[in-house]
Amino acid sequence: MTSIKDFTWERSSQDRNNPGWREHWVPLGEGMVDWKYYFHELRRAEFHGPISLHIEYNPGGTTPSAKEGNLLAAPSATWNFYGKLCARPNPPGRAACSGAGIPACRFLLLSEKGGRQGCLPTIRVENISIDFEEFLYRAPYVFGGRAVDRATILNVHTTVRTRDGRTAHGYGSMPLGNQWSFPSDAMPYGTTLGAMRHLAEEIRKITADYMEYGHPLDLTRHWSRNICARRRKYRSGSLWRRPSPSCVRW
Repeated sequence: MTSIKDFTWERSSQDRNNPGWREHWVPLGEGMVDWKYYFHELRRAEFHGPISLHIEYNPGGTTPSAKEGNLLAAPSATWNFYGKLCARPNPPGRAACSGAGIPACRFLLLSEKGGRQGCLPTIRVENISIDFEEFLYRAPYVFGGRAVDRATILNVHTTVRTRDGRTAHGYGSMPLGNQWSFPSDAMPYGTTLGAMRHLAEEIRKITADYMEYGHPLDLTRHWSRNICARRRKYRSGSLWRRPSPSCVRW
C-alpha cells in the first residue's frame, strides 16, 4: 500500500515552540508534490497495490454539515485531479497513469449519488463477532498522565459479501483503552471498562442488523449515526450520567 497527500511549506511565526518552516496540508494537486514523477515511479516499480488517500487539510465550511459535505466531496476532487493528470497531452503523463497498473477507481474512496458506482466495491456484512483478550503487563507505565498496568483487546471477525456473491473474511484488533477513551476520577477502572465492552457489543449488533449493500465508508457513516443515537439513549442511565466519551459523526 502507498499513502498520498499534498503539502506546501509555510512559516510558523505564531508557534513559539516550533519556529521556522512547517508543512501545510492541501488538496491533491495544490501543493509541491511532483505527481507525474510519483506515478511514473510507481509504474517503474510495477506497483499494483491499494492507494490510501490522506485528507489532513481543513475542508472548509462554517457549519458542521457544511464541513462534512466538503470532506465527503474531497475524494471526488481527487478523482478529477487524477483524470486531468492522465488526460494531459504529455505522453509521460499518460504513461505514468495508464501503465502503473492502478485503476482510477482506487482513488475514489467514497461514492456519491449518481456517481461512478460501477467502480466502487459494494458489500454487505454477512456475519460479525467479537471477543476480548485480557493482558496484564509485567510492569506498569505512565502514558497521557495515567498509570496503566493492563489492557483489554477487542477482536472483531467479520464476513462480507459482494452483490455478485463473492465473500471475504477479515479481522481486526484494538485496545479498548478506557483509561483514555473514558477517563473518570469518580468511577473505578472496572466500571468504565464494562461500559466500553457494552458499547462494543452494541456496535456489533448495529452492524449485524444492517443488511443493505454499500461502500464500506458509506456503511460506516450509516452505522455512526445509529451508534450516536444509541449512546444518547444510554445517557439516561446512571452510568452515562457521568462525563463520557464524545460521539463523533463524520
